[in-house]
Amino acid sequence: MKILKSILILLVVVIIGIFGFSMTIDGKYDSSAQLSMNASPSTIQGIVSDLTTWENWGVWQLSDPTGDYNYSDPASGQGAWYTWAGDSMGSGKLTIMELGENSMATKVEFDGQGESNGYWKFEPREDGTTMVTWGMNGEMGAMGKAMFAIFMGTTDIDGSMDEMAGKDFTGGLANLKVIAENTEMASKIDVEETTVAALDYYSITETLKISEMDSMFFGRMFGELMGYLGPEAGANMTGMPFAIYHKWDPENDETTIEVAVAVNSDMEETERIKKGKTHEGNVLKAVKTGTYETEEEHNGLYAYLQLHGKEMIGSPWEIFATDPTVEEIVVEVYYPVK
Repeated sequence: MKILKSILILLVVVIIGIFGFSMTIDGKYDSSAQLSMNASPSTIQGIVSDLTTWENWGVWQLSDPTGDYNYSDPASGQGAWYTWAGDSMGSGKLTIMELGENSMATKVEFDGQGESNGYWKFEPREDGTTMVTWGMNGEMGAMGKAMFAIFMGTTDIDGSMDEMAGKDFTGGLANLKVIAENTEMASKIDVEETTVAALDYYSITETLKISEMDSMFFGRMFGELMGYLGPEAGANMTGMPFAIYHKWDPENDETTIEVAVAVNSDMEETERIKKGKTHEGNVLKAVKTGTYETEEEHNGLYAYLQLHGKEMIGSPWEIFATDPTVEEIVVEVYYPVK
């Protein structure tokens, strides 16, 4: 009995000592990371405030394939929440407490380990980019401070938390940047998912400088094709003239382009003029009206590909729905996909 009593006294002394020691530790912490994104604050905030997207860019979610998530309905906006449980993440709940103009505040509850305050800032910059800040702050209780000191071997809670969580914030922001910038680009155009039938065509392929690819170039190429096919070619056309882009290298100002006309003809191939058949099946389509400037359409379609996990299975092409030599033109841009 004396031994048991001595052990109990020793345990009480140790516990009192631990709690006394923890009172000397500053339990406050604030960890954050920043990253500039080429997207509007509203686009980025719209993604972050939809909690179902966190599985696509959050480092914690991506690192634990065993994670199980449950979401509120709706799962976006103030008051929305999700719970998680995973082998490496443990379990807990995140709730959007406040959704302001270019800001968001969350409460993160870690089962059995207390809670923290998450915060987001979406600050617009003069150059059109947005500086995104993601952070978390809070204060550990006496037991938490003691356990941290014992198992982490340090009393610098703020420094240690910043080192550990800061890496995850940085990684998450890098993932978010890709999604936000693709979302921004894709939102600038109307994308249609549709199918097309295969068409027979005749074409000429050339490699040239992108800066030399103007209406005069297309007029010369189409003129050469129609001249070869003869006077009946116009009546036998099965579609508008088009161009297939096999190579596009803005850095070196170079493109390899196949200029073509869809036509029913018995004319033989030559060394310069070849026969072909267009893609048949699924495509993404965007339409540009105005001058011949389709960079935004191509960027938007490529971003749409990335966002929706689609795979291109050939070279993109553009159909000139109107005469490409006139000032006001209509161009249809197509991306072949699985």
